[in-house]
Amino acid sequence: MSTSFPLLQYTSLVGTKALLLIFTALYLPRSSSWFGIRLDSQKSSLDRPQLPFLVPLTANPTATGLWISLGCALIIMWWAGWTRLWWSLEKKTAISDSSTRVRAKLYAIRNAWVFTLVGSLIYYIVLLAFGAPVSYFSTTASFALLLSILTVYAPAYTLPIPYFELFGFRSTENQPMNAASASTAGLLDRLTWTRLFSQVQPTTLVERAIVYPVMGTLVGSWVGAIPLALDWDRPWQAWPLIPVYGAIVGHVVGSGCAVARATLEALAQEGLREEVSSHQALGKPVKAKRPKDKRVKKA
Repeated sequence: MSTSFPLLQYTSLVGTKALLLIFTALYLPRSSSWFGIRLDSQKSSLDRPQLPFLVPLTANPTATGLWISLGCALIIMWWAGWTRLWWSLEKKTAISDSSTRVRAKLYAIRNAWVFTLVGSLIYYIVLLAFGAPVSYFSTTASFALLLSILTVYAPAYTLPIPYFELFGFRSTENQPMNAASASTAGLLDRLTWTRLFSQVQPTTLVERAIVYPVMGTLVGSWVGAIPLALDWDRPWQAWPLIPVYGAIVGHVVGSGCAVARATLEALAQEGLREEVSSHQALGKPVKAKRPKDKRVKKA
């Protein structure tokens, strides 16, 4: 881990993001009644009424998914601004000119939302392939949008995107000077994306801050789909409520794992520095540990 990385700031921001996501998941869907959205009464398991706290969350799964997607979009946009800042500081690609920096951010926001919308379409097709009900278009689409917001927006806003043009759409503001430079830069950017999300091999704290929440979201939504198959006929089993909340919990857990890894690395480095400083204070050279020679000596 880089010694210049603001670990305390990162930890506090992850905690803030987690609290905001939990608040969004539990309380923002209750805003439906303020806008005249009808909340259906409980239709299943009438012999076992659900808790009053859950009624606004389960009454209209489509509205719940859309409210959570809206709240998560604002939170992830705020969070992606920090990951982009840390990435530029780590790679030393920060732009000093303010006007150029603003234009670059606007391009990055546009690209991130384009990729997020495309990702939601891909997620929708994947969900249908895994058995999502075709007749529940709005609920499945809201879940696909939420997954794309939690997994696509921050990487697309933070990481460099290979240059390409499609129907007048350019992925970057400035076109490369020649084909060779475009090919080289595009190859490096594609290798970065492949290493992070195909091989799942983040090497720095910033990369783990991006990758771990993505993996946690996917695992959480997958685990959340398991209770749907149980024949309990509870209101909270309506599609896609449990996968939605599983994705939120998985995202929070993934962010926590990234913080835990960063903290352990920081403690290990601090212990190593203390050991080196103590040896230097005593005037003893610091010897690197070598593996033992296991060869059999001749008599």
